[in-house]
Amino acid sequence: MRLSLLLAFLFPLCLAGQCYGSFEVFSGGGISGTSQELTSEAFSSGPVSVFRFGFGASFLVGHRLLLRTGLQFNQYGETATLHTQALLWGTQHDGDGGFNGDITSGEDFGEIKTDIRHLYAEGMLALRYEFETYSPWRPFVEGGFILGKYGSTLSRDKSGTEPSTTRKVDDFRSLSPIGRFGVGVNYNFNEHVGVYGQPVLQCHLTSINDRDLWRMQPWQLTMELGVRVFMDPR
Repeated sequence: MRLSLLLAFLFPLCLAGQCYGSFEVFSGGGISGTSQELTSEAFSSGPVSVFRFGFGASFLVGHRLLLRTGLQFNQYGETATLHTQALLWGTQHDGDGGFNGDITSGEDFGEIKTDIRHLYAEGMLALRYEFETYSPWRPFVEGGFILGKYGSTLSRDKSGTEPSTTRKVDDFRSLSPIGRFGVGVNYNFNEHVGVYGQPVLQCHLTSINDRDLWRMQPWQLTMELGVRVFMDPR
């Protein structure tokens, strides 16, 4: 299954060698969270910083329209915060032989924050439309589809009191469909080499968890930077 997935997304790389296009390497950094962030007196969650990198190719399929394919290694997740003060019971004893439920123990353990990142290997297919210009700068829009293969989950205690852990969550789906959209600009130094940058939004289209009572649809917003090496065998 893994080999078939890899071949399905890398097959266009072979086609790219037969027509005008480019090979590219890229990386991106930004934030990730979930569509249903939990908030309560004792627990809350929010975005976490993430990083991804990959390689791929693009080739011309129409007038200024290119098909892009690639393989990237990615992270999704959130920062989970446990408000321990909300879990404490009052001492209840008023010091005079009676009890008062409003009296607290005076202890304040503060907050426990944990960064959680789910690691994925992703095959990508996308279409990119490049606007015609008369300068080295060429803006574009890009949208596509990703099939993500779940690997493991990394948890790191931000207080540094607990060691980082890596484990595979059994309830997570092995494969997940992901949507992708970006707007960016190319800058071509010459006919052989160029660079590009684009903000990219990626979002899981279904819950990554098999259990209906715990739905998780991670999203990710990153700034992607890459280098393109152009080829024209004609």
